[in-house]
Amino acid sequence: MSNKSDAIAALEGAHEKLLQAGDDIPDDKMTAIWYGEWSVHDILAHVAGWYGELTGVFQRIARGEPPAPEGVDYNDLDGWNARFVKARQADSARDVIAELESGKRAFVAALSALPEDRFADGRTAQRIVHNFVNGEGGHAADIRAWRQQQGI
Repeated sequence: MSNKSDAIAALEGAHEKLLQAGDDIPDDKMTAIWYGEWSVHDILAHVAGWYGELTGVFQRIARGEPPAPEGVDYNDLDGWNARFVKARQADSARDVIAELESGKRAFVAALSALPEDRFADGRTAQRIVHNFVNGEGGHAADIRAWRQQQGI
């Protein structure tokens, strides 16, 4: 297997675990605040937001452009996360999950279009996928623990 195929497989696996962790949670529980100031709905919304934003990063890389547009700084993670959650606040859980799924498909398509060398250790694509895999995996574990505590 190649670095690219390994990265995509790891991403797919982490994404599936996140979806399974959030599966069949009643609507009223999806919006219950328990993760700091967030709910399961908010966790999924922020992941969907990052999928959308970072798909553009991969598309720019594929065109030979810098990963971030001029004037955009991805280092303010809390600020970006807050914007993603706020943008989806009024959306139903079903709509957030649908966006999460379509965002992941676009993300994987953009990843797949990159050349193999972009997945070498330390390269942008490899770092982003690594962060996604760890982030989704961590969120899935948090949701499962919360569900167990709540008896959901």
